[in-house]
Amino acid sequence: MFISDAPEYGDGYRQKVVIADALSGTATALPIAAPQTWYYYPSISPDGSTISFAESDRYGSRRQAIVDRVTRQITYLPRPDGQAALGIYPSPTFMSHEGRYLLFSVQFPSEITGGPYNNYFQAARYDRQSGQYTLVGLNNAGGLSSWYSYTGWLSADGQHAYFYSDSPNLPEPNSNGSGYRLFRRDIAAGETTLLGPLSWGFHASPNGRYVARAGSDGISLHDLQTDEYSHVAIPAGPVWCYQPSPETWVSDDATRFIFQACAPNNAGSQYWRYDTGAQTLEPIVSGHIWDFAVAGDAETATFSGPDSIAPGETGGFYDVYVSTRTPIQSEPARYVALGDSYSSGEGTFIYHPDSDSAELPSKCHRSPQAYGPLLADAVNLGGFTFGACSGAVTDDLYVANPDNPHEPAQLDRITSDTEIVTMTIGGNDVGFKQVLESCISRTLGEDNSGCAYELGLEVDERIAALAWQTTSESTERPIHPLTSIFADIHSRAPDAHIYIAGYPRLFGTLTDGYEQAETPSGYKCVVATIGPITAWVDHADAQWLNAKADALNYIINAAVTQAQAQQIPVTYVDPAPFAGHGHCDTFDPWIHAVKLDPQLNPRPESFHPTVTGFQEYKAMFQLAIGQP
Repeated sequence: MFISDAPEYGDGYRQKVVIADALSGTATALPIAAPQTWYYYPSISPDGSTISFAESDRYGSRRQAIVDRVTRQITYLPRPDGQAALGIYPSPTFMSHEGRYLLFSVQFPSEITGGPYNNYFQAARYDRQSGQYTLVGLNNAGGLSSWYSYTGWLSADGQHAYFYSDSPNLPEPNSNGSGYRLFRRDIAAGETTLLGPLSWGFHASPNGRYVARAGSDGISLHDLQTDEYSHVAIPAGPVWCYQPSPETWVSDDATRFIFQACAPNNAGSQYWRYDTGAQTLEPIVSGHIWDFAVAGDAETATFSGPDSIAPGETGGFYDVYVSTRTPIQSEPARYVALGDSYSSGEGTFIYHPDSDSAELPSKCHRSPQAYGPLLADAVNLGGFTFGACSGAVTDDLYVANPDNPHEPAQLDRITSDTEIVTMTIGGNDVGFKQVLESCISRTLGEDNSGCAYELGLEVDERIAALAWQTTSESTERPIHPLTSIFADIHSRAPDAHIYIAGYPRLFGTLTDGYEQAETPSGYKCVVATIGPITAWVDHADAQWLNAKADALNYIINAAVTQAQAQQIPVTYVDPAPFAGHGHCDTFDPWIHAVKLDPQLNPRPESFHPTVTGFQEYKAMFQLAIGQP
């Protein structure tokens, strides 16, 4: 995705455009999208703060993205079970005034309701604050539209959803089901009202009062507050190859309109702005573009167009652009989330596109369901910067990440404005990933002492390196002591409070949850099953791994105490709530077992928190910060 000069957007201004990200005001490439992926049907909240668009790859996988233009965070609508992105039907989307509610089309309603399979896509509302979905294509008995329901628009407060449907089981049913009609769903009251046999092209003003549709015969205007209809004549000029205009925008006072017509010589689309007060009619943007949406200020618009709009892009796929007269300035990063995979969100299986790309390359796997974004959404901590990266070691805090070339040193994200820093760090320095792989279904060491026999000394050396200035000879990169890290953060952000969390035990302590087996201890914990083959960890090795996690947490906590003595504001966040939620433990695990890819290789999500686990991390940090 790229920032580039866009066509003029009114009044002779040259604009910057951005594909699927906030405006930075500089002509800098932003490598966010995967190649050969379509981005289309963008919408923008009336206050201009939030953008949403559909994304479809070459294999037909479709999901709905949401972009916060201030924090630059990209999230995807999740399935209610949190295991993957929700499948959507690509159609126009609409947002409430401040971007809290999103109206979109879900491909399979059963993914939301958990009910019977329904092959007809349906209009639905997503509450970004609560994470709840609500189907809106319902009749007054609560029955789902028996045919398709298409998105219309949302009222300013998000409580009234407008949709089109040709379903015969909605109010005042069609006898033959022919013809789309416009309905309004009062979500709080659970009532659906037929508004009329209106066709495509109607859109509402940002405040939800007016509905307008442009065409060769002028603009049809409906005042929903007074229930009055009126007609606005349009001067000659537009080429009306569309009847009516597929897209019409109307201002809150119904004096300004933007609508779609055809560009000269049939060279794509041309969008016009008509001001009834000034009696001015002018083309504002032309080309092979579509899905034009305008914010409430009439100064910012989104549209989709071919890659060729951006310099150097010729792939022929569509991207999403933002055209604005005034760039939105990013709020200073008052909250910065750093660290490794336990902070990035590895294990949620939903990752930001710029951190899950083989082309960049970047495999930081930053997730909107990691504790950092969850904490930023739940607590008003100010501007948020997400710098955690899966696989990070302490050296990645200081130097550019060699495994992810586009990743700068994590500490560079901290400024003098930063007030809160959260992190988990140290697990990869200790080499827990390699240790775990060595402890799974391995043969015994020569003294029958399990994987601890070969790895114990090396792991202890690495843990010690986090406590003082030394580096284990077994590491390729230097291990930085935690006290130095705290001091360096404090020097960059003197007013920032640092919160660092420990790592949970991965396995249960008692043998009650283990299987009896012919292993050194007589018990094993099964962590993966592939047909007749099982992968397991011996109970003795599991306890050794738990002890090493405890030892690492002790070093982290001791470093916090030492930094506190030096007047550095830092707090240790104890992972005690995870007790009992390991594998072969008392309660349901909050940690994934071994996850395998199609080639039966372990996925990086193995032995990382589940979605529930990250929610618990969020709660732990929130409690430590002292926010309700």
